[in-house]
Amino acid sequence: VGFLSAKGGCGATTVACHVARLLEQETHQPTLLGDFDLCSGMIRFLMQASSRYSVLDAFANVQRLDHSYWHALVSNGKGHLDVIAGPETPPLKEVPGLQQIRHVVRFMRTEYEWTVLDLGRGLSPCSYAAIEEVDDLFILTTPDIPALHQVKALTDQLFSHGLSQSTLHLVLNRMNRRLEVTAAELEKLLGLPFYSILS
Repeated sequence: VGFLSAKGGCGATTVACHVARLLEQETHQPTLLGDFDLCSGMIRFLMQASSRYSVLDAFANVQRLDHSYWHALVSNGKGHLDVIAGPETPPLKEVPGLQQIRHVVRFMRTEYEWTVLDLGRGLSPCSYAAIEEVDDLFILTTPDIPALHQVKALTDQLFSHGLSQSTLHLVLNRMNRRLEVTAAELEKLLGLPFYSILS
């Protein structure tokens, strides 16, 4: 599953961390939390990942990807939860290729029962390549106008590129009861139902 923020501050990283932890605790199955936000990945900090390696090392070494090499890259969060961190600094010169990204996501799926990806905010070549490989994509938005505008643009773009409507789920975060607009009115505006509403 992938979590994508409509814009910065919508909560995709926080929700991805909680979902990954909960999946591991509830299923007791091997679970991976992956940080595919190459610009401002926060999972290393939030999960206190100890490995000095990042997902960029996996992208750069797809020819070496096997069980042993992979487990040298990840940090063990707790129990059956592994964490592959994003880079500490953005890759300004050498951006990973789309095929490399797809290959790494496919490999992750062979190693874990559950894979949870933080895809950052908005669409980038990295997030789009990963989205093509996920079973479910959760787009997080807040009820403010800029975020809702971005959600509409994101969903239109993804649907125009062939993403199935059954794959995409909207999550409304920070819904304040004092708002003049209701969740139902926001659903009508966006043309899609909310999978979940978080307060």
